[in-house]
Amino acid sequence: MAISSRAGWAMGLGILGVAALVSVSHGQGDGAVQKTAGKAAAPATKFVPAVVGSIDLEAVFRGYEKSKFHIEQLKAEGMAREGELKGFIAQAKGIAKEMEALQPGSKDFKDRDGKLTQLKANLQAVKESAEREGQAKYAEIMATFYKEVQAMTKIAAERKGISYVVRVSNEPLDSQDPEGVMAAMARPVVFSDPSTDITSWVLWNLNQAYIQSGGPVAKNPAGTATTDEQAKPAAATRPVPRTATGTAAPSGRPATQKLK
Repeated sequence: MAISSRAGWAMGLGILGVAALVSVSHGQGDGAVQKTAGKAAAPATKFVPAVVGSIDLEAVFRGYEKSKFHIEQLKAEGMAREGELKGFIAQAKGIAKEMEALQPGSKDFKDRDGKLTQLKANLQAVKESAEREGQAKYAEIMATFYKEVQAMTKIAAERKGISYVVRVSNEPLDSQDPEGVMAAMARPVVFSDPSTDITSWVLWNLNQAYIQSGGPVAKNPAGTATTDEQAKPAAATRPVPRTATGTAAPSGRPATQKLK
């Protein structure tokens, strides 16, 4: 079928329009290239070498008085729930003992069997409820702890010129613990420079801020080191802050100064 003259004319206009658009876009591109070529290239951005610090979160958690207090409270609540569960178990044992002396199928036997079934259901419900509440409270404790450690770590990093802080573990390796050995081998950090470790700094200042705010302190179990003993290096009474290069910071800014 032949194309009409009007359709051919319209198609011709369309082709001319596309050609004109292409020529205009090429012209704009050339101008942009010429303008760019006429200007000096922007200077390359210079990045400051990153300084990496490290922190042992487990050590901070074990030594932080706030965490210790809340974990102690959580354990006390768990013990109370355990006492409640033991009460159900004692009742169940008593009923089971009574059933041994009864004739199976008798009314008394059936009554006690119903009570025993109800006790088992109550026991399971209390156990599941205790587990849910305990997990929720533990998650809340950990979330609060992590946020506070993050904030204190940021302060430490800014003061010491540290760009990044990675998590490490200073737990000694026990060859008699296969799971512990495999866990240690899975750690992303194999070595970290002790001079940029901020664990003691963060722990000390967290405890200072918490105690000065009047926070309650957990009872220290017999035979374990106090928080201060855990936080302080063996050769000094207070942690010595270090700069990004690893040298000791001026004595005018000790790590134990009150944070503002």
